[in-house]
Amino acid sequence: SLDEVLARWTDTLTQAGWVVLQEPDARGDGMGFAPRPSHPSRRFCHDEAQQTLDLVLFPDPERGTWSALTLFALDFEESGASCASLKPPVDAESEPFAELPNLQLPQEARWRRGTGWLPWATKAGLLSPGTAWAAGVVVEYPRDATALHAALAPQVEAQGWTKTAEALSPALAWSRWRATRDGLLLIWRRGPSEYLALLLVW
Repeated sequence: SLDEVLARWTDTLTQAGWVVLQEPDARGDGMGFAPRPSHPSRRFCHDEAQQTLDLVLFPDPERGTWSALTLFALDFEESGASCASLKPPVDAESEPFAELPNLQLPQEARWRRGTGWLPWATKAGLLSPGTAWAAGVVVEYPRDATALHAALAPQVEAQGWTKTAEALSPALAWSRWRATRDGLLLIWRRGPSEYLALLLVW
């Protein structure tokens, strides 16, 4: 079963020094872009390796369950992050996690790899460490960037954000958003049917 596969992966990773950051609920809290609820997922972090790991299970009725692992390297010293700081607080209203939109990918999108919410800062010093958060995912999608944007943007709006600008084309679609922070949703075509979706909040 999926629960057994998830338990085996969790045991293997925790024995190797990884700690569980979170187990997203059906809305995908903390994942940024979440696979459908039928795809169990779990985030891990390793302080010494300065990496996070996203584990997603994909049930395949014909060939059995397959697992996707995404490693994301962090410079904890530069970003000011740690495994403890990346773990969502018990109080769901605490900053900054209460402000970060979490989106469900549409049915046609095939999740390939992605990251949950991570601290983001530029080396140029435009943003100080910890003031910005980014999440991204690469998907296979049979339609264009405008269609993928149209599937995701209403979810951002439904979570209390107001759209302030947008530009849409088949290869690149983006929109600017405002709540108590500023946000950007960007969809970029990387190949014939491969797209990068990026959420940035600062």
